[in-house]
Amino acid sequence: MPDNFFEQLFAPILDLIRAHRHWAPPLVFALCFIESLSVISAFVPATLLLLAIGSLAAAGLVSLWELSVWGTVGAGLGYWLSYAVGRRYGRRIESFEFFARR
Repeated sequence: MPDNFFEQLFAPILDLIRAHRHWAPPLVFALCFIESLSVISAFVPATLLLLAIGSLAAAGLVSLWELSVWGTVGAGLGYWLSYAVGRRYGRRIESFEFFARR
């Protein structure tokens, strides 16, 4: 993997946030929500994106307080949804071969 792989991967997203700062809080909400969902979080590189957006907050380009509130709400709703799905469909989900204990 090249040295600047992640920089090249996330540069377009960070450039978009720099150009449209008002989209940063909803993006943090969505990333935290997706990162909090049970199985889906394994397939989304949200942690690296959140760190990159946090660097923009450290540089003073976006409000850390606002990002924190949106992220907390997104994560809370994601965990709540995962809990609700597990509570309602837990037995059926356990019967899926993908989740079977070996």
